[in-house]
Amino acid sequence: MKIQVRFKNDNGNEVVATFDRDAGTVSTQDGQKGTYSRPEGSRTMEIKGDVNLTMTFADDVRFEQGYSTRYTTNDGRAGVATILSVG
Repeated sequence: MKIQVRFKNDNGNEVVATFDRDAGTVSTQDGQKGTYSRPEGSRTMEIKGDVNLTMTFADDVRFEQGYSTRYTTNDGRAGVATILSVG
């Protein structure tokens, strides 16, 4: 299953990332790539690769198009994550 998510931080910067749940990989529209892990039911996700980042979501993540939740990162950023597509 692939999930496309828009991360819009509070500064207005936007990144769209595609997560491949079967492969455990993530790629962004600007070409960054890596792997990710998020234990089932966890609100914390770790990304490793071109960018190393830990994200914590404010709510339980639901894999539904249009679902949004706030996030914070280990490097001090915060914003809103919105699921654009699931398939």
